[in-house]
Amino acid sequence: MKNSCVFIPTVKTKDRGDVESKLFKDLLSHTNNDRTLSGQIYAATKMIGGLNRLEGIKYDKNGEPTYSSLNKAIGLDEIINGNKSIHDKLFNAGIITDSGADVEFDKATDAYAKAAAFNESNQDLVGVPQKRDGKFIVNVSNQTAANINDRARIRFKNDLNNKLLTYLNNLGFDVSFMEDSKRAGLFDPTMAETNASGLKTIIGIAKGNVGEQVFPEEFAHVIVAGMEGNGILDRLRRVITPETAKVLFGEDLYNQYIEEYSNGKKTAEEYVVDEAIGRLLADYLKEGNQDYLLNRFWMAAKAVLEHGSTDDIDSLINEAKMALKSISDAIESGDDTIVSKDAIMTARSMAHLTKRIGSMRDIAEKSRAILAKKITLNDKLNLGDEAREESMATFTEINKLMDENKNAAAVLSFMYDTAKTLSQIQDNIVTFSSMVPNNGLSASDGDMIRMAGTARTITQMRAFNDGYADIMNDLMGIHTFVENGTISLDEATENDIQELATQILGMMAQINSYVKDLRFDAIKTVVQIFYGNGPQNNLKSTANFDIMSAEQFMRVCNNDITAAGRLLSSLGESTNPIASMVHRIVTLQQSKRNRRIMDIVSRIENASKKLTDKGYSTDFIYQRDENGIPTGWLIGPYDMKAFYDDREAYKKTLEENPALTREDVARKMYWWDKNNTKSVLVDEETGRKEDVPKDPKYESDAYDNLDDVQKAYYDELMAYKAQLESMLPGIYRSLYRAPQMRNDLAETFDPMKPVESAKLIWSSMKESFIRREDEQDFGEEAVYRDDNGVKHILLDFDGEPIRKVPIYFANMIHDKRRLNTDFTRAMNAYASMCVNYDEMSKITDMLEMIASYVKEQYETPHTSGNKEVQGRVSLFGRVFIKPYLYGKGGSNLYKAIRSFIDANVYGKTMNDLGETRLDNPFSNEEGEGKTYVIDHNTLFKSFMAYGSIAKLGVNLFSGLSNVTMGETQMYLEATAGEFFGLKDLAVAKKNYLKDLPKYLENMEKRQKSDKMSLLMTLFNMDEDTFREIQERKYNNNFIRRVLGDASWFFLQTAGEHKLHVTGGYAMLYNTKLYDKSGNEVSNMYDALEVAKTDTGYTIRIKPDMYIKYDEKGALTRNLDASEAIEKNGEKYIKLDNDSANLGQFFDNMSTYINRVNAGLHGGYAQTEKGAAHMSAVGKLLMQFRQWMPGHYNRRFAKNYYDPATNTYRAGFYRTAATVLLNIAKDAKRGKLNLVTTWNNLDKVEKANMLRAFTELRMFVYMMVGAMLGFGEPRKEDGYWGQKLFAYQFNRLKTEIGASFPINVDFLNNAMTIIQTPAAAIESLQDIINIVNVSNMFDEIESGRYEGWSKWERDAIKALPLSQIIRIRDLSTEDYIFNIYRSNGYKPNK
Repeated sequence: MKNSCVFIPTVKTKDRGDVESKLFKDLLSHTNNDRTLSGQIYAATKMIGGLNRLEGIKYDKNGEPTYSSLNKAIGLDEIINGNKSIHDKLFNAGIITDSGADVEFDKATDAYAKAAAFNESNQDLVGVPQKRDGKFIVNVSNQTAANINDRARIRFKNDLNNKLLTYLNNLGFDVSFMEDSKRAGLFDPTMAETNASGLKTIIGIAKGNVGEQVFPEEFAHVIVAGMEGNGILDRLRRVITPETAKVLFGEDLYNQYIEEYSNGKKTAEEYVVDEAIGRLLADYLKEGNQDYLLNRFWMAAKAVLEHGSTDDIDSLINEAKMALKSISDAIESGDDTIVSKDAIMTARSMAHLTKRIGSMRDIAEKSRAILAKKITLNDKLNLGDEAREESMATFTEINKLMDENKNAAAVLSFMYDTAKTLSQIQDNIVTFSSMVPNNGLSASDGDMIRMAGTARTITQMRAFNDGYADIMNDLMGIHTFVENGTISLDEATENDIQELATQILGMMAQINSYVKDLRFDAIKTVVQIFYGNGPQNNLKSTANFDIMSAEQFMRVCNNDITAAGRLLSSLGESTNPIASMVHRIVTLQQSKRNRRIMDIVSRIENASKKLTDKGYSTDFIYQRDENGIPTGWLIGPYDMKAFYDDREAYKKTLEENPALTREDVARKMYWWDKNNTKSVLVDEETGRKEDVPKDPKYESDAYDNLDDVQKAYYDELMAYKAQLESMLPGIYRSLYRAPQMRNDLAETFDPMKPVESAKLIWSSMKESFIRREDEQDFGEEAVYRDDNGVKHILLDFDGEPIRKVPIYFANMIHDKRRLNTDFTRAMNAYASMCVNYDEMSKITDMLEMIASYVKEQYETPHTSGNKEVQGRVSLFGRVFIKPYLYGKGGSNLYKAIRSFIDANVYGKTMNDLGETRLDNPFSNEEGEGKTYVIDHNTLFKSFMAYGSIAKLGVNLFSGLSNVTMGETQMYLEATAGEFFGLKDLAVAKKNYLKDLPKYLENMEKRQKSDKMSLLMTLFNMDEDTFREIQERKYNNNFIRRVLGDASWFFLQTAGEHKLHVTGGYAMLYNTKLYDKSGNEVSNMYDALEVAKTDTGYTIRIKPDMYIKYDEKGALTRNLDASEAIEKNGEKYIKLDNDSANLGQFFDNMSTYINRVNAGLHGGYAQTEKGAAHMSAVGKLLMQFRQWMPGHYNRRFAKNYYDPATNTYRAGFYRTAATVLLNIAKDAKRGKLNLVTTWNNLDKVEKANMLRAFTELRMFVYMMVGAMLGFGEPRKEDGYWGQKLFAYQFNRLKTEIGASFPINVDFLNNAMTIIQTPAAAIESLQDIINIVNVSNMFDEIESGRYEGWSKWERDAIKALPLSQIIRIRDLSTEDYIFNIYRSNGYKPNK
């Protein structure tokens, strides 16, 4: 573009000082005084290095190259003439004047239309609308990778805006306001996406699907402009005068509007009046102020808008997006018109001059490293065998080319692989862009798979940005390195690399422009899936409880959570619905996982029962060496140990050869594997093959030596193992490798082999200090630790640790004597792991997408007290204030979601505390084991476990109080009647006692056939079915049962079992079922029966059972109601066995039962723990106190959305306080009506009131009992039962008192409960006391330990035996009551 004034740059000379540039003047004369073009060419000559190497370059007396020599060398005339043709194109398009001046447009709409039309007909240039001095121009430049995205963006915005205006016009709005330059900005392409969102919102409001309080204020002005000619609008204009507008806006803003609207089609005052009407309309809708005229005007607008549909708007957006596919196709096909090589060559500013690359070999090495990382990540994340094979083929080709020193060809091979992958991502982007906004989605496998694909595409693109952008920028600037002599390339190769890099960067830029919107749309669809279909009628704003759509949910859910909420509370109780949505996604998927595990475990145990019933054990399947020690392999047609021994021997010879590099060894091992293995079919269901030894010398007859019973078991379980391993990434599949599951202390003990047992027990004890190969608390983050203890981990392209669903039991156990040889138990654990990997991997990308959204969306302010900290700058009396924010990822919300996903999906339940390395004085002469590694986490867990056994082991008092408090909580819940009633609870207790004998009978059986066991597993009533199946043991001798962990805690586990199962039974009984006529005929407990199948026992529902359908009901959400029958205005869905509806109902019921039980008794499952449990300190503080967060949240929590029960909830005392405060206000105003107040409460609020009054009643009962002396132990010795009752009464009174806030001893009671130090800390002191033998002979002279030494007393306290002594002492001592002294209790002795 030409400027009116031309400035001539100067050149510094040695003898004449600064003189005007002759070269620049010559350029001006050749370009017809086009200073812009002359400046670009002049700047390029200054920036290009190595001009003297161009043939024929001559210099003038100023030291600059002459125009004529440059023209001969690089063709300046051709470049300038080409630019003149550009001038003609711009003039003909109406973008510039004949003189080269920019054409100025009053409206953005016109500028976008010009730019879009120009871009459509000119593939080597890109026009971009820009605002300048209140007007709009179109700025045109050569197309490059940096601006190729603008072409698509402008076309999308222009097309979408035109489609929206047409849609408004079709609805009945007058869109002629767009012809008025003063009002065209109300609806122009710059705001196309925002306008689409706003239009969807007001259509939702008009249809009554969305609350009016979420009305977008800016859209009020569009409505005013679009209702031109409406009689009510004319009346409003007469009522609202300019003077009224001045009062409304204030004088300064009013004058600003007058100036802005001057010189329009109407007077400035008329524009300002319309502005005021728009403001008043928005205030009227958002604040609910009553105004007759505004109400009538809004009713008229609604009458127009209610004919619209949010689906129509989504379709318009998708149509605009689909138009972009032509650009994607052109890039993929390599269309030269997409990117102009000449434009790149002349316009590039040599930004890469500061980068130095040693040689083309360096670039090839970097390319190979990136591709190697891509393949490694593919292996870890299981991105698909086909993708891996393609990349491996490229990697092999690159290695071959680099060996032949064909480095440029290697780089091009890498670039073609990159372009192909990007092309696949582009196809996915287009596909998912048109798919994710659809309504009517559910949590079905199909929708989940589609959403997972969307999320994975987004994740892939983020990886490309992080891993590929830098090298592609280097390659796009390859000419720089060629010109300065760093790299030597022929012109054709240089051009190929340059053009391909430019196309790749263009593809990346285009994809990135849609990823952000695609992510938003995808998360919005996740909201639709997990919070209901269509308009989210069950979602409410935490501020005003207005119903809103999924899209509005995404816009308004921007509140952070507190640090206490992050550390202590379950994510399911979070005040931010995005957090609770993550909780629901994970828990629902876990329920699906558990149902699949239940099925495969039933099959495994059924096969095992057939074997064991005939007197066989399962350990025959393990291959053993000559000493009878397991080799780590299973028997079969091949001797896998011999094969891998030979392989390791060959590898060792290679590694000992100093002439071979590490890469040489790896390549030779690759070919050894290829030459010595063959591929055989191992899984007929999937067609999966596996490599096995080729040489006949590795064949084995071990299988042939089995009898028919063993073969039947072997064949069935190996078929299951093959199917299970098909769920895992290829590198983890090995059919004949035994599941590497370690036996525990109980399993190592064999009374028939005392010496060997002692050695194994010592080995087990040492594992209290080291990290094992099958450790399951840290996920799979660590790769290994080197000899110096340095931890090595695999990082992604963003530098973050790779997170993946963990795969256990695959790493060979070093001490094979510790390998568990109960194959049924090992297969149960292995099956649980494989199914967990398969199911949880389906949601990882979705969860990471949400986490990245939260990380980037929430920048949390620092706070002081409860006030936000502000950054402040003051200069010349002016103060500038800006919030002081944490960086991205600093919000409590993100940290809570991050730790929850890490713990519940990736298996990282504890932060790594590191290790200490010590010299081992017991190492052998060969130096084996000379360094003893003490793992801090394992040591810490040992202390925690010891503390639990020491304080809770055979603790009668804790076990009884757990049950009594739990029973009071269930009674309190039953009186509220929300989840179950008093009758439901009574029947549940009866059914529990009826089912218990068969449950006890089945406890030690491999195959569960009783109703209680199967229901517990199906609905996860014990909170951790997954872990229970993994750790399920069958200890058939007394000594092993005593040594097992569970025996120490039988009092606690028995109580927890009773409480959780009874609660689950009550909720099942409360769930009513109907016949097809709508008559109640049964309940869920009675309708579920145990059925014997060919593969074991399972739960089946009786035929012809229907459930009443409620779209927003917690138990019927996401059920397919397409075939529901209608009776008496209600819908009923049939629950058929093996149907998707019954499976979805079971998942809903499972999360429902677990959430309610967690609220009643404390959430001990990993999903119910706060982030504090990730740290050692947090684990210490929360040990024995995990019940407290849920207990107090249930009473005092602020409003939050509970996805499991699909209700908005608050603490019941908070609800009671609010209701009582409103009653007091009504009484003060003389409008008290208790019946009306009660009727205005919703179901949850009524239940909360009943909970509050019931706990008040229970507290009163306890106080009366205390006054009657129920808590006073008898003074005389004996009366053990009475004293136990008195202790339990005091404990229950204290716990209820600590729950009830209107109580003078509330804080004292609460402190009594929490004053005990963390068990592990107390246990550590106990251990120190035992080690300290200096007081072994210090005799105690008085008290209950009179005559004992201090060491003996401390030793007794440090053992679970102390709990037995407390039970014994109760009849003669009252020290157990000391803890209640602060609450007024005075002991007798």
